[in-house]
Amino acid sequence: APSRGEGEKEIVLASLNAKKSLQGLLVHSQEHKAIGLYAGYPWFFQFWPRDEALSLKALAHCGEHSAANDIVGRLLHRISPEGLILKEADAAGWAFIRAFELLQKSAKTYKKERRALAELLRQTLEQLLKYHTLQGLAEHGERETWMDSLSRRWAGIEMQALRLRLYRIAARISPSWKQRRSCAKLEK
Repeated sequence: APSRGEGEKEIVLASLNAKKSLQGLLVHSQEHKAIGLYAGYPWFFQFWPRDEALSLKALAHCGEHSAANDIVGRLLHRISPEGLILKEADAAGWAFIRAFELLQKSAKTYKKERRALAELLRQTLEQLLKYHTLQGLAEHGERETWMDSLSRRWAGIEMQALRLRLYRIAARISPSWKQRRSCAKLEK
């Protein structure tokens, strides 16, 4: 068994390697703006919105705040009129969660960005309620969630939790009392 000092060195080394691996998936434009995170270099040279959104917290934790903000902004601008990003039922939800987390760390522009995020979230929730809600539950099609290896549809438990989280975020950042109250009611 490694001694206490050796174990700590292994943890530090593992952390540094994980950080380097994540930064290795980061793709920049010629202008050095973050474009996205590859899904799994060298095997996948695509950007998978859900996976990108999930990885943004770690990317920001690695000191890549600007890149995380660039990517979350790109993801949010790709939300379709039905409230989805590329037919991934959970990608928009994770993008909003990460945007909210990043927003809380940016005190300088918090108020202005909060209003913009609240409005986009309000619009997206309206679309999700209209196109992807059945009997009060968040609905999804086959192979539209992170469990896309399964042929299942309708109301996965993870989608219900994600939708409830979006209602909670909307209730917290909405500028109007009426909108906050409406979102709080949806959460119940």
